[in-house]
Amino acid sequence: MKNVAPPTNPAPHLAALVQAHPALAWFSQVLAQVAPDAQAWLVGGCVRDALLHPTHPQLAHDVDLVLVGPTPQGASSLAQAVANALCQQAPPPHWPHWWPHWRVRQVVLDEAWGIYRVLGFEEGTPEPLWCLDVSNALNNTLASDLARRDLTLNAMAFALHEEEAPHQRLADPHGGQAALQTGRIEALSLANLQEDPLRLLRVFRFAATLGHRGFSVEPTTLAWVHQAAPLLATVAMERCLAEWLKLLAAPHAAPHVQAMQHTGLLQALFPSLPQPLLALGVGTLAQVEALLAQPPCALPLLPPLRLAELKWAALMAHAPAAEAMAALQHLKCSHATTQWVGQVLAALPQAPLQPEPPLLPPRPEGLAWLRTAGAPDEATVLGVLLLQAALQPRVEEGANGLVAWWGFWEAEAAVLAAPPLLSGQRVMALLGLRAGPAVGAWLARLRVAQQEHRWHTPAEAETWLLGQPAL
Repeated sequence: MKNVAPPTNPAPHLAALVQAHPALAWFSQVLAQVAPDAQAWLVGGCVRDALLHPTHPQLAHDVDLVLVGPTPQGASSLAQAVANALCQQAPPPHWPHWWPHWRVRQVVLDEAWGIYRVLGFEEGTPEPLWCLDVSNALNNTLASDLARRDLTLNAMAFALHEEEAPHQRLADPHGGQAALQTGRIEALSLANLQEDPLRLLRVFRFAATLGHRGFSVEPTTLAWVHQAAPLLATVAMERCLAEWLKLLAAPHAAPHVQAMQHTGLLQALFPSLPQPLLALGVGTLAQVEALLAQPPCALPLLPPLRLAELKWAALMAHAPAAEAMAALQHLKCSHATTQWVGQVLAALPQAPLQPEPPLLPPRPEGLAWLRTAGAPDEATVLGVLLLQAALQPRVEEGANGLVAWWGFWEAEAAVLAAPPLLSGQRVMALLGLRAGPAVGAWLARLRVAQQEHRWHTPAEAETWLLGQPAL
């Protein structure tokens, strides 16, 4: 998809979006009461996304606001005073009828820096319907605040105060609109990347999530990332994990993971994995994405988190199991993620090889693998098969094998899930047994035989049972 250029005059578009937001007009009224001389600016991602989607009728409900102005008497900061007032003051009587059914809650994100989150909930619902992150501008000036941000496309602001001339309401001192128009991911400075090294990873996360619009990292920023890459080790791994999973969930993450490898950032993220293994893993990741980009072939869609985990498994597919697990633990993965990726990687060597198309009759070794794996869920089997297909010499061969094996899996899963044809009572009656371990042993043998012989009727199972020698 081609990059969509922001409108020539974006101010009216942004002003309309601000007016339609469920909380911003009320926020402006509260600000005018608490600090009449203060100014509020929308900043960061909400401005970027509004310019990226000029035909979208809504502003994101989660927005960042910076405040410029004097601190009210009795408050530690302007942001604190406004956040407190939002939680204490009810909307005016003429506000839309649904406001009486809302509640507002405040979260202190960073008291030292004056960053507060105000959440609006509808009564009876656990998830907020809007979120305002309110902070004091650095050095109490908008220019200083924008100059400390990570990327030019995140260093724009839009004034809430309407007294500004329309063409002056959008502040873009670092060329954010030009970056959006040309598809450039560019950092403001090396110093800004070094100030918070998580921004090194965010460079590639934005490149991946905006890659479908033709965005790429410009050369100077790549050089800065290469220079600052060792600093990633100073960042809490939990923060890195969140950015890494967002990057992997993008449809075409592989080119950006490869760019991370070229700058040394991938090695900084996974210091225990040898570079040759990472290089092989990047190739397997690219093959997985190539398979996923094939024409639709009756394969189920993986949810975003499972898709990210699968791509992570592809990156680790050539590493020894202990090193792969150590890499997962290094990034402080959840137990569920570690378990799923580990399950896929452990099942990969034992899984039967891909059959040549057309689809061959079900093979006993395939059924045996599924049974040994404990009848894994659909996402796990699909993950293993995608990795198997990606490891084939040619993507088209892997794709054909994947389609064939998925048909096999669906048939075998139905066989594994079929209920027993005979009950324990019937086995006892046919063989003259009393209740005891022998009955359970015969039921287990019957279960395997039922799956292997594809029986459909109790009579078939009874004939087999009566023809077996005693245990």
